[in-house]
Amino acid sequence: MEASIPHDPLNEVATLCLTARLAVALHLFSGYCRCRGLIHPELDRFTEYMWAFTRLPANGAGFKEWIAGEPRLVDAGLGYELPPEFAAHLSAAGVPGSEFHAALMHATEVLYGSLYGAADSEGSYWDVMKLSSIALAAGAMWPDFAAFAEDRWRDDGWGSPISPEKLARWRSAGTG
Repeated sequence: MEASIPHDPLNEVATLCLTARLAVALHLFSGYCRCRGLIHPELDRFTEYMWAFTRLPANGAGFKEWIAGEPRLVDAGLGYELPPEFAAHLSAAGVPGSEFHAALMHATEVLYGSLYGAADSEGSYWDVMKLSSIALAAGAMWPDFAAFAEDRWRDDGWGSPISPEKLARWRSAGTG
């Protein structure tokens, strides 16, 4: 199945709800990591943790437990230094730490920029835009936007609850 990539993906991102933007960001970040040859358990923990947010019920059940499971790369994604052993992994892989750190920060901020307040449309859009410029330059590709066709920005910005079937569509929207 060929990916449904609109002529202007950033225009498409602008119409998505915040949770769908997070999914797009996770695909871009994972693609960036693949293209840079980065394989590490901390990356897996980070991406699975961020995907886990999409499964939380709208009533807030499970939120405290989700936060308690926060992996170390989230702190780095919020602007703190990378864990020393992970920085060494980047160096060994020949990946510039500043480039990776920027990609990680934008992927993290798509969600965390709105996590404790109102959904920030402009901020989350800006973070996806910046992440896409880093990821696409590394060779990553946009996910298939058809998976997000029904997930538009409205009301509170977060979108409708995500069923297991929708989450499966979102997660399979990657382009390899």
